[in-house]
Parts: sequence; structure tokens; C-alpha cells
Amino acid sequence: SEALTQKAVAVADLQRRVESGYQELNSKRRSKGALEQSLHRQSQSLDAIRAESHRLQEELDGLRQGIQERVVENGQLSAEMARRRQERAQGLTQVALLSAAVRSQAEPEAGDSTALEMEEQ
Repeated sequence: SEALTQKAVAVADLQRRVESGYQELNSKRRSKGALEQSLHRQSQSLDAIRAESHRLQEELDGLRQGIQERVVENGQLSAEMARRRQERAQGLTQVALLSAAVRSQAEPEAGDSTALEMEEQ
């Protein structure tokens, strides 16, 4: 009977260790499953980040190209404005010279008529 009791105790101990082993195994399986799910979510997040980074890089490249085009256009407009200012300044200079010439021609004539008026008196 004592041998039977020892065997019963051994069986109970073995059954307890088997249950403990199964609990530990199930815990590790759950942990592994949670880690796999976490890794999958992180992989999806990384893919989303890469896609967003690629989209933003393309947008940035487009903006840089647009800025470069505007810089070229502004340079052309600036050159055109400088050319027009130069033409206008030359035109104003020519008008000023002609006006001065007309005034200088008109002044002696005015002086001549004044001299004639004096002679008549």
C-alpha cells in the first residue's frame, strides 16, 4: 500500500509537472503570437512610413523644380525690366536734350523780339 501511495504521489507530481509544462508552453505560444503580430504591425507601419517618405520626397522634388523654374523666370523678368528701364532712361534723356535744345532756340528769339520792342520805343 505504501508503494501504491508513492506511485500515486509520483503520478500526481508528474501530472502537476506536465500541467505546468503545458501552461508554460501555452504562455510561450501566446507570447510568440503576440510578438509575431507586433512585428507584423511594425512591418506595416514601416511600409507606410516608407511610402509617405517617398511621397514627400517626390513632393519636395516638385517644389524644388518649381522654385528653380521661378528663379529662372524671375531672372528673365528682371533682365527685361532692366532693359525697359534703360530704354526709358535713354528716351527721357533724348526728350530732355530735345527740350533743352528747343528752349535754347526759343530764348534768343524771345530776346530778339524784346530787343525789337525796345528799338521801336
